[in-house]
This record gives sequence, structure tokens and C-alpha cells, in this order.
Amino acid sequence: MHRYVIMLDYLLRANPNHWPISASSDDLAEIKKVRQHDGAPFLEPRVNCSMDRKADISLILSRTGEANPGGIYETRATRDTVTRSLPIDS
Repeated sequence: MHRYVIMLDYLLRANPNHWPISASSDDLAEIKKVRQHDGAPFLEPRVNCSMDRKADISLILSRTGEANPGGIYETRATRDTVTRSLPIDS
């Protein structure tokens, strides 16, 4: 099963030990519809999985209207983990 996430570049730089996940879905078509984020990502420890960047995307920060560049990533588990599915805010 595939899991796709959106991570923003500035949050990746600010969280060197975690993957800052702004949105998550098992459906690539659905994750591509995401347009905004709230600035409070779910933090997944980097040791739990690796990420493969599939596409570029920008999300709008809902509080300010600022566009933040990032990417759509496919996850690859590196440990037995329980992952949390985040709601998609579009």
C-alpha cells in the first residue's frame, strides 16, 4: 500500500529529526487537491520511514495567505510503525 504526504520545505529545514507532515493520504489524486495548511504539521520521527519526492507543490498558510513551497512524497517504512492518517484540508 502506498502512502503519500505533503511536506513543506521550510518545515523540513526546521525539523532535522522529524518528517513534518502537513497532509497525508493513501490516494495520490486526493493529495494533489490539497491547497492549504495550518502551520502545525504532524511530526513523524525520520528513523521510522524514508521519503521519495514525487512532485513539487505549494500550500497556502491559512492564517496569512502566504504560499509555502514543498513537495508530495511517497513514504517507505523502515521500521514497524503505526502511522496516523491526517485529514485532508482542501
